[in-house]
Amino acid sequence: MTFIELAKKVLLENKDPLTAKEVWVYADKKGYIDQLNSSGATPSATLAAQMYTSPYFEKIGARPVKFKIKEADLSIIEVAPPFPAVNKYKERDLHEIFVQYAKYFMGLYCKTIFHEKSDKKGKKFNEWVHPDIVGVNFKFESLGKEARDILNQVAEPKITLYSFELKKGKLEFINLREYFFQAVSNSSWANEGYLVVEDIDEEQEFQNELSRLVNSFGIGIIKLQKKDVFSSQIVYGAKEKTNLDFEMIDKLSKLNPDFQAFLDSISKDTQVERVNKQYYDNVLEIE
Repeated sequence: MTFIELAKKVLLENKDPLTAKEVWVYADKKGYIDQLNSSGATPSATLAAQMYTSPYFEKIGARPVKFKIKEADLSIIEVAPPFPAVNKYKERDLHEIFVQYAKYFMGLYCKTIFHEKSDKKGKKFNEWVHPDIVGVNFKFESLGKEARDILNQVAEPKITLYSFELKKGKLEFINLREYFFQAVSNSSWANEGYLVVEDIDEEQEFQNELSRLVNSFGIGIIKLQKKDVFSSQIVYGAKEKTNLDFEMIDKLSKLNPDFQAFLDSISKDTQVERVNKQYYDNVLEIE
């Protein structure tokens, strides 16, 4: 079950409002935690964070804050219908889920790159140059006016560019090298590159090989929880490159109109120091 489903179950069984910690303790005693679809290092903290941001709970009091289920949701136990079976959805169906995660947890504005729009004529076309999703972090968004003024006076980069390769299913030996080196190839131009998967083989031999590849090539790994996006996690952080590959950026811009539009929107937003959200993929609301 998801963290929200667990919290709802506990609060439905208790008549009185509970703190996030009390919800966790109760769930632990009842054995509900074993049913959680999560492998995060601090699941109790994840539960608390999701309860604070969820629209399904009403906050009562302060220090400590207690929660109860909103009256309108008392009859709604299932938050959402089950996600389609593995063979009923495509990798691109995961994009809007990942874009939400990237915005709330990484502070990024993302854009899907439709590789079918690329110019495949002329020189030999290499399909392993197109990232599935690109993202940008604008430094000015987190700074006040005075700090922005200083940023504009120095040579400090004003943006960080990201590249993401998404794959549905499980990352394991049978597909590791194909998926990983596709991410390496598609991310060479960016400051940070990531391979995003739904599940990862936990066998020690596989983990050792994955760790070796990450350390060697600097590609990060993100585990995306499609049923509970806020339980997603960066398993391995990417190694940040300070120098962008402008030759590859130029090549991608000429090959693909989506990437060209992405660069154009970044240029416009940076000049006016204001993000025009319509240029980027829509970010789903938390609920």
